[in-house]
Amino acid sequence: MSPRETQVKNTWSEDEFEGFFWELGKRQLLSNAKVLLDKLKNFDKNNIDKKAVVRIQDYILNHSKRGQKWSDSEMRLSNNANYYLFLFVNSILMYNEFYEKTKPLREKYDECMGILSEKKKFLELKMIELDAVNKRLQELQDLYDEKIAQMDQLKR
Repeated sequence: MSPRETQVKNTWSEDEFEGFFWELGKRQLLSNAKVLLDKLKNFDKNNIDKKAVVRIQDYILNHSKRGQKWSDSEMRLSNNANYYLFLFVNSILMYNEFYEKTKPLREKYDECMGILSEKKKFLELKMIELDAVNKRLQELQDLYDEKIAQMDQLKR
């Protein structure tokens, strides 16, 4: 919690505190639904601050007036906006957990793809060299065949 939130929470009751942030949230998030939806669509889910993830996880998993974890069914009972926002945030958290767990694999994959790209370039160069050698070999074979044909003509 930020120092400002702590100061406000210490001077206000729980209802006043939640009311303040509800009004703030309505003004910032719900004043223009199109902007909110665009922000949600274009949310950069691959670059979420780890501190923010921890705070959100703690809030979602441990916050409730009844002292229980927020759940899918609890959010469904509140209203559709809460429910779908909860699903979005929960999905982002699950994605982030998966993204962080697979980070070493993606890094290894990127490293392997870099090596593969280098090997492909090397192979292309060698294929060009091989084509030049095959072309020269064909020229020599043609020259050899021509000389053998001349030699056969001279023997007759």
